[in-house]
Amino acid sequence: MDTGSLEQEAITFAGMKKSDLFLADVNTQLKSKNVTTDIKVDISSNVKVANDKEEAFYLMMMMMLECRASVREEALSTILKALTLNIEQKFVEMNFVTLVYQCLHFIKKGSPIEMKQATHIIGLLSMITTSVEKVHEAYEDVLNAFSQGGLKSKTLEILGCLAVVTFFGASNSDETESVMKLLWDIINPGIDSSV
Repeated sequence: MDTGSLEQEAITFAGMKKSDLFLADVNTQLKSKNVTTDIKVDISSNVKVANDKEEAFYLMMMMMLECRASVREEALSTILKALTLNIEQKFVEMNFVTLVYQCLHFIKKGSPIEMKQATHIIGLLSMITTSVEKVHEAYEDVLNAFSQGGLKSKTLEILGCLAVVTFFGASNSDETESVMKLLWDIINPGIDSSV
C-alpha cells in the first residue's frame, strides 16, 4: 500500500474462516494534517466513511443501535472519550436528547459495561450542554427511570449519574432535596433521612 504523505494509518480487522473463505470486518483510519478519515467495511461489504468529527460522531451513534454488544460498547467508549478529551459543543447541543435516551436504554437494559459507560456519558452531557431546559429534562428522565424501578440495579455509577444530573439539572432546592433524600435512603437503608 502506498501511503503517500499520510502521517498515520491504522488497519484493523476481525473475522472468521468458513471453509476456504475468510469473512471479516475491516476498519482503517487515515490521518493527514487536520483531516481524519475512518473507513469501515463489514462482512456484507457495506462501506461506511466518516471524514470529519461530526460524521464520526454520527457513525458512533448508529453503532449504538447494533445488535452486537461489543460494537455498542466500542461506540459508547468512543463517544465517552470524545466527550472527555475533546468536547464537541455543537454535537452535544444537537444530539443531547437522542444521546440521553439511548444511554437511558443502556442503563435499563444494557450490559454492565454499557450501563457504566452510559451513566458517565449522561453525566458529561449534563455538564457540557448550555441548555438549562435540556439538562432539566435529563434530570427528570434519570430520576423517573430511577424512582420507577426501571433500572436493573442501583449501582454506584447510577447513583453518581443521578447526583451529577441533579447538580446541573435540578431547577430548585426542593428537587435537589428530594434526590438527596432518595440517595440517602439507598445508601443508608433503615435510617430515617428526616433526622
